[in-house]
Amino acid sequence: MPKIVDHRERRRSIATAACATVAEVGLERTTLAAVARRCALTTGAIAHYFPNKDALLDAALRESYRRQIERMDARVTDGASLETVMLESLPGSAESRELMQVWLAFWGRAIGDVATARAQRRVHALWLKRVTREIERAVASGRLPAAIDTSEEAEALIAQVRGLCIRALFEPANWPATRLAACLARYLDRVVVSADAASLPGRRRA
Repeated sequence: MPKIVDHRERRRSIATAACATVAEVGLERTTLAAVARRCALTTGAIAHYFPNKDALLDAALRESYRRQIERMDARVTDGASLETVMLESLPGSAESRELMQVWLAFWGRAIGDVATARAQRRVHALWLKRVTREIERAVASGRLPAAIDTSEEAEALIAQVRGLCIRALFEPANWPATRLAACLARYLDRVVVSADAASLPGRRRA
């Protein structure tokens, strides 16, 4: 009796292997053959799902985003704070470090590759919507003031997270999860102070 293959699960397992390969050796050295070795398949089996390297890399980018959101959702289900949820998008653990290495690799490639830049813009749009939801949840819980522009604050928070991400990827010993969480908390505290100051009577707008 022929073995029944769950093709959707097989695609995801290959994309997961591609993420691990990118994180370990970078985009240029990630090939169908390298990913095939990692997930114990033949190159032909990989090509059945992904006809070329670009298709495989696109799947890896999508998978890294999916896993990151899945980790954030799990924290939200547990009732975690905004800081704790956003920590999942920083390299504070082995898994999140792998996902962030993939993210950074693709940003580097996007500089000179139109298709990769387009894919990154698509992922950023999804990411912005997701972070905006977290900002709105923080407003509802009282962590952030209702007067803020949630979309703009989401963009600012993403910029803060990306800066921390780069520092932590290149200086992991100096940026443990505790320091990353503390930096996020201080940043959000400053958002609160700034919003409160802006709401004072007589405050001039720049």
